[in-house]
Amino acid sequence: MTGEWKYFDGNGEVLFIYDYSKNDFVSVNSAADNQIVINGNDTLYCKVDRPVLFEGGSTEILNYLMTNIRYPEQAAGKGVKGRVFVGLVIDETGKPESIYIIRGVEESLNNEALCLFSGFKGHWFPAVYQGQTVKSVFVYPVMFNAI
Repeated sequence: MTGEWKYFDGNGEVLFIYDYSKNDFVSVNSAADNQIVINGNDTLYCKVDRPVLFEGGSTEILNYLMTNIRYPEQAAGKGVKGRVFVGLVIDETGKPESIYIIRGVEESLNNEALCLFSGFKGHWFPAVYQGQTVKSVFVYPVMFNAI
């Protein structure tokens, strides 16, 4: 990729603009982004200079989930539904380090959410806090509605 690329959220708002010719951000829309930052043994919830960003934006994450999500039969049969919050630890270089459930609903739904993000591939931009790239947690809700 070359030149400036704009990445949008689901509402058509620009999330960020990245210049691939310069390998740098032109702008980031992070008006109210608090993020979990991991610094050694300390964990902070604070406003960051730039949040963790996925190169394709939230629309690409949503498209991946919609294409790959499988409603577990045991949960569907019982009418179990809800939102599973998945945490991805993204290290200082933008590599996913671990995936875990922040808040779950039911074991089979939690496992499906973990499985989805375990198979998710792509490039992440790490969070920036006080001018430095930092390890942080990207939180994403996975919604399950009974069929």
